[in-house]
Amino acid sequence: MPGVSTIHPPGPLAPAGSPSITANKQDCFSLRFERYRYIRYQDGQEEFYDTSRDPHEWTNQFANPIFAETIKGLRATVPSLADMATPLPSRLKNE
Repeated sequence: MPGVSTIHPPGPLAPAGSPSITANKQDCFSLRFERYRYIRYQDGQEEFYDTSRDPHEWTNQFANPIFAETIKGLRATVPSLADMATPLPSRLKNE
């Protein structure tokens, strides 16, 4: 099948334990670690999942006091939008 493989992207690999960060221009983002996912929406709502116990992310654990310190640490990990990579230009004409 023609296309570009994303299995082994070019360039240096991120260090082990680095989060995967997904963000958009509206300050909505997700941090994905090996065990956790932390999401914050533009309106300030937050979600937190322990994906080692809840791989389908059905139960939001944000209000669970057991994870309060973990969530606090994840909040401090979030880079500013200015520190994130610049998105690639869209190929769609209507964007």
